Amino acid sequence: MSFYHRLMREIRESILRDDFLSYYETQRLELTRTDQDNPHRPPKKARTVQHSRLGDYEIHKSPHGFFSIRQISSGEVMHSVNAPSDEANKLYVEQSCLPARLLEQKTLADQLVIWDVGLGAASNAMAAIYCFEKCCVEEGENTLRPLRLVSFEWDLDPLALAAKHASRFPHLRHRAPFKILQDGRWQHESSLLQWELLQGNFRGLIDSAPVPDLIFYDPFSAKTNDALWTGEIFARLFERCRTKSAELYTYSASTAVRVALLSAGFFVAAGVGTGPKSDTTIAFTRANGAKDHPLSPRLLGQEWLMRWRRSDAKFPTALANKARANFENLIESHRQFTDDSRKLC
Repeated sequence: MSFYHRLMREIRESILRDDFLSYYETQRLELTRTDQDNPHRPPKKARTVQHSRLGDYEIHKSPHGFFSIRQISSGEVMHSVNAPSDEANKLYVEQSCLPARLLEQKTLADQLVIWDVGLGAASNAMAAIYCFEKCCVEEGENTLRPLRLVSFEWDLDPLALAAKHASRFPHLRHRAPFKILQDGRWQHESSLLQWELLQGNFRGLIDSAPVPDLIFYDPFSAKTNDALWTGEIFARLFERCRTKSAELYTYSASTAVRVALLSAGFFVAAGVGTGPKSDTTIAFTRANGAKDHPLSPRLLGQEWLMRWRRSDAKFPTALANKARANFENLIESHRQFTDDSRKLC
């Protein structure tokens, strides 16, 4: 302040002397000099390091601009073609007609149970939660059926990584996924929605979870995680759901997966296409499941059966040669492909 007061006083005096130009030329050079003995070094800006990896996972940016989670060891990307939220809504929420299911006239004790198999970065679970909250606003809490969402996952690194970068994953801008990471459960303020996490090997958790109405089946592909795509695991699912008319939705449309579902007793239909896939898969525990479904998906018919007969994936990889005849007869004699199959569609 003293410097500026002195400078202004000298400027005024030079103006009164009619000598400002000379003063200016002198002071301009003086004021721009630097201290050569003590040069100024501006402090370096602290670099913010954002780690985009955690464990075996990293953040992957799509050419289309959205972000996904990629498993480093296998190279498999969760939702590699469509934005995670878009695929979750189209394949699981909209195709299962979740809003209509939530508005079904049921007693409070008759809750709707969804299994979210393969929590990953919580895209499917959060799509279900946002659907529920939208119905709360548009229809009112008193009209909704209670929802219990059960997620299965053995490795929480994908969700933890995505949560650290929530700005890149719009579906995680919500309190629920952070509570799941912290406590393993979250409850909506209406108490009509409960979300819980069952962490561990899915095969060991099937019998301890409540019987589902809807199954969002989204683990890594058989190439990476073949243990969750076998006829054995689907048979256990079918047995667990025997008391209900349950539905399973999955992104896979492979012949191997569909024949595994059929061998377990499910009735299998083609689902909506997503990304490069022309169709996906829906499986029903009851023969009339497809007929009663609001979208009336068509069960696989004779055309698919003929392709299966010519397929390289006709039999499970581990199936012994002597058991192949029985397996083939199991598929050929499935009620879905009998003479009465038209009545099921």
